[in-house]
Amino acid sequence: MKRPADDAEEPAKKRAAVSADGPSKATYLVHDNGGRPFKITVQGDPPGAPKAVQVFKAIDEDDEDDEDGEGDGGPPGSGVQCRVITAGELQRELGAEGPLLVQMAPEAEGEEEEDAEEDAEDEEVPKYEEEPCVSFSAESVFVGQSPKHGARFDGNSLLLHLEGLKYVFVGENVFSFTAKSPITKYVSPVGNSDVPYPWAMDEQGFRYLMTSSVIVTGKLFEDSDTDTDPYDLFFDRALMTTDIGMVPPKQPFHAQFQGITEFWIGEDQYTLRYEPQPEKDFERLSEMGELSVVKGSEKIKLSKDDYVKLMQDFADLAGFEALHSETLVERNI
Repeated sequence: MKRPADDAEEPAKKRAAVSADGPSKATYLVHDNGGRPFKITVQGDPPGAPKAVQVFKAIDEDDEDDEDGEGDGGPPGSGVQCRVITAGELQRELGAEGPLLVQMAPEAEGEEEEDAEEDAEDEEVPKYEEEPCVSFSAESVFVGQSPKHGARFDGNSLLLHLEGLKYVFVGENVFSFTAKSPITKYVSPVGNSDVPYPWAMDEQGFRYLMTSSVIVTGKLFEDSDTDTDPYDLFFDRALMTTDIGMVPPKQPFHAQFQGITEFWIGEDQYTLRYEPQPEKDFERLSEMGELSVVKGSEKIKLSKDDYVKLMQDFADLAGFEALHSETLVERNI
């Protein structure tokens, strides 16, 4: 799965100033789906000295408007109502006898890039809280870079090395985690809709996928191109059953894992993918109906323990493991 990086919005703003009375200071704005949820200041000289890092939350100025429009399916006062239905429900409403396939019409060539350029021109940098929501003293700072965009997108996300194997990621939110070995590389490519896909690599070759909360073993990259994007590899190999949302349906890399051919929630069939937090995912999916899988001609109900073990067994086979982290700050916008 490719994530085009040519249609991202305006780059993160970066300012560096050197004062005769103090160390240099750089400022970065985190990217996330067109928003700029955090401002980060990094101060510290000379090279190798501890860095003083402060994180500031963006102020959500639309809270009141959101409250006024709550319950609508559109803008405040529009009277627009909407509902969300599954593919199975839509199939029944349309009276379709066979599987329902939906194919989106492709955009005209160059449309995405033109739209992104217009969005960049219209972008407004949000206001930020005057006081930092969290501060750190970091041994070093990895400034996320987007290779296809160059220096203009430096700082779209950051990785802080606090001490030992403890790190802090600042992106769509702020969280800390413990690495398996010292991290040596950090990249933050910006893809569609101005969404960064940051990842890090440690001395043992493990890849840390920040937005997917997954660690991928380096063994999966031994026979692949050195430029292989770990997100592309993960998205491709995380598929556990046929992807029925694609035309034609995409087959999983590990075909019929444990003999499973289909995944159902209630009376609707879905695509099963690996989830690094199976406990939470089971609770979320269970609100939609009973979970079950098809093996041969038998449809088997999945308990929470069954679902968790299924994900753990698949992770062992695929070379994945959950990236356990502690959330320090949630975004406002």
